[in-house]
Amino acid sequence: MNGRRRILASVVVIVALLLGSAGAAQAAVTVTRASVSGTTLRLEGRAAASRPITVDGVRMATSSSSGSFKIDRSGYVPPADCTVDVNDGSAAAVTVTLSGCTVAPPSAAPPLTSVALSPTALSEVGSLAVGEVLLAGAATSPVTVALSSSHPGTAPVSVPSVTVAAGSTQAVFTVAYTTAVTTQTSVTISASAGGVTKTTLLTINPPPAFAFLTPSTTLGPGFVGTSFVDTASGTTISVTGRVGCIGFDVVAGQLPDGLFLLDPNQGATSCKLPAIAVSGVPTTVQTSTFTLRATDAANGAQATTVVTITINPALGLTITPQLPWSPVVGAFSNLWVTGSGGVIPYTWVRTAGLLPPGMSLVQDNPSGPLVRVTGTPSTAGTFSFTLRLTDAQGSTGVQAFTVTVAPL
Repeated sequence: MNGRRRILASVVVIVALLLGSAGAAQAAVTVTRASVSGTTLRLEGRAAASRPITVDGVRMATSSSSGSFKIDRSGYVPPADCTVDVNDGSAAAVTVTLSGCTVAPPSAAPPLTSVALSPTALSEVGSLAVGEVLLAGAATSPVTVALSSSHPGTAPVSVPSVTVAAGSTQAVFTVAYTTAVTTQTSVTISASAGGVTKTTLLTINPPPAFAFLTPSTTLGPGFVGTSFVDTASGTTISVTGRVGCIGFDVVAGQLPDGLFLLDPNQGATSCKLPAIAVSGVPTTVQTSTFTLRATDAANGAQATTVVTITINPALGLTITPQLPWSPVVGAFSNLWVTGSGGVIPYTWVRTAGLLPPGMSLVQDNPSGPLVRVTGTPSTAGTFSFTLRLTDAQGSTGVQAFTVTVAPL
């Protein structure tokens, strides 16, 4: 019987302790006074005994052994919403509103002062004008500016609105000439924010007659074995006066061997550029003349130009190391060496001297221009070696190297 009583008494004590702990964990600060007068903050209330009392995370007092606390803090600047979080660290903070505090009104956004375009006139379908909206001062918070065009079918704005970021005074947008006009047209671009609307005019002109920029074109020079775009002073041929998408084809003659027409719009916005490019790697010494035709898909208009391209013999081989290179014993590193000129594929070999111990010559691409001296050097010292580059035509180039491996 006595054993039962002792067990029952123990259970009662444990339950009481658990209930007490739960109550302590759930206890919250009670605030009986919360006010601000000028720059003086006054708070009174109760919390857990002997606990640090924080206001918005700043410790301002310690509760007494009975749990009461009082805060009288001068030099205080109340928050804009006049509320503070009071906490003793034992439970969730209590949010109270400070009497005597006036909630600050939200800052007014700086007014919209202007909208401008550059250029102010467009004559080519597909061309763009860049627009800018400007506020009277830096925005304290993001400002949304609505945009519109009086002729969205001819010259639409790129987005219905732009946002002036906090701290900024401006935002940009674009207006595109999308549909050809037959007479000069004035387009009004409007920008509105905070009840203020500003406008600017964009003049849309009829496109000029469809034609190549020049009746004849000379591109190049090109060199056998070297990418045409790496040596030619010009590789693109453009038309003016287009209305829609442009197609290009060769109607007489042919391009030099190894070259081809490349549409620069591939992977980009359809019909973005009214041009065609010449690309590829020439394979034969020759001068080629061909007739290039452009056709406007929107109205069937056509234009031609005569193109001449001269391809010269291969350039001499050159070897260029990517210096500086400072290898250190025990540290992996690469000395990259680039070959150019001649005709690929290339072959690299070491013809004299020794590479630093622990390093080797590696040509990752069997036909490519790069080779590397790679590895982890094991011995400090100065090492000299010679590399030879041979191209597909048997031409060669050599270069001597001297490198110093630093000790660890």
